[in-house]
Amino acid sequence: MNAQDYRAHVEQVKANKPTEIVTLKSGSVFELRRPNLQSWVMTGRVPQSLLEQGQKAWQEQGKVPTGASAKPKLVTDTAIFFLTLVQDCTVNPRLVQFPDPDKNEIGPETMLDEDFFEIVNWAMSGQGVAGVESLRTFREGRKRGTSGSRANVKKRKPETVSALTN
Repeated sequence: MNAQDYRAHVEQVKANKPTEIVTLKSGSVFELRRPNLQSWVMTGRVPQSLLEQGQKAWQEQGKVPTGASAKPKLVTDTAIFFLTLVQDCTVNPRLVQFPDPDKNEIGPETMLDEDFFEIVNWAMSGQGVAGVESLRTFREGRKRGTSGSRANVKKRKPETVSALTN
């Protein structure tokens, strides 16, 4: 299989993944597909909600200062992430950088801001995705002392016998 065949194969596999018809608050209707989290992680693109949960956990552990302000690079990286996320989710019409007028494509300058951010929220919320709720509680861990009652350890220890010295 050469690279062109592989790309065609990947597009075919993606096309077979389920989509949802979503009517946005503005009245716009999009066919959307959930992003593949595994491929995003493998390529270093992680959803903002996971980053926020990680940062919150690090702050609680004292690894990141509380109230750290956003840096310009973070804002730019977030904007690029959001654009890539929406491009990955949109099926019909498809959001692309350079839209072809003969295809069902739109460009970022064409899309309403409120539609763009609603699709970001749709992708990040995980609404309707099986098993997502269990991920939200994953980092909470279990509470200490929840393993059940135990016998008093001191009562079970054998008495120490000391050697007699004369």
